[in-house]
Amino acid sequence: MALFKMNGNKLNKLSIKSFQREKDLQKLCESNLDELFQVRFVATEFPFGDEYSGRLDTIGIDYEGNPVIIEYKLDKNSAVLSQCLFYMDWLVNHKGDFEVAVKEKLGKEIKITWGNPKMILVAQDYNKYDKYAVNQINYDIYLYKYTFYTTGELYLENINVQENKKYFIPKNEQKENETNKYERKIYSIEHHLESCNEKVKELYHELNEKIIEISDQIEVRYSKYYISYRTTKNFAEIYFKKNFLQVYVTKSENYNDPANKLEKVPESYRWSLGNRMDINNSSDIDYIINIIIQSYESTL
Repeated sequence: MALFKMNGNKLNKLSIKSFQREKDLQKLCESNLDELFQVRFVATEFPFGDEYSGRLDTIGIDYEGNPVIIEYKLDKNSAVLSQCLFYMDWLVNHKGDFEVAVKEKLGKEIKITWGNPKMILVAQDYNKYDKYAVNQINYDIYLYKYTFYTTGELYLENINVQENKKYFIPKNEQKENETNKYERKIYSIEHHLESCNEKVKELYHELNEKIIEISDQIEVRYSKYYISYRTTKNFAEIYFKKNFLQVYVTKSENYNDPANKLEKVPESYRWSLGNRMDINNSSDIDYIINIIIQSYESTL
């Protein structure tokens, strides 16, 4: 889809520009990992040896402590998913190497969890086979398509939108003689609602409906502890409490929050979404949806 820039009443079509080198794309993303993917940077061109041998473009961790590998391609690449499988297999078989790198960069107290290791691919486009195959793989792999314009704008789109994550099964939890290290661990809305009272259930359904109405491009993900709504990154998360809902939105000092209902999340939590509000009744929903729309627009 073409992108246009307004000049008075005239629209000028923006021209697409190519990065000269794959490294230029990599450096731009590494300088903005938090903004683009909600990932904390650990290392660039991370080397690994033995029977694998190679370098990972970028490694990091997300705000839940999950390991993340990021790879970049200037254009389409027919071997991209094979490379993903190769790198992810190295990652889950060399957890110690990864953890050493994380603790050297971010400190020994950093939390690392192996429940949901991820791989992010950033490329100009993908073929139809990759788009299909990525959702059949039991690793959590995200395909991002980028468009770079001569005027300096970068457009980033997650093209393999899914509702459910895939979770790693640690070896000590695998059944005897079990060979598949990964399986799709599916959480649904029922997982969250089963312990809620009727009031909280009604609040959730009302709020969820209003969030979904914002755009048909919103991705909904059900994790063990919360439900997230995202574009290229999360802009809202719902946590279920016994008698109320708790909604988290992106960090900002500029929300239109006339009643000052938003509470800042302590920096020590290191959460990617930095403001929250408790939802106790329908009037709270009318208020928070305007905040959520502002959070959504900040991710576009």
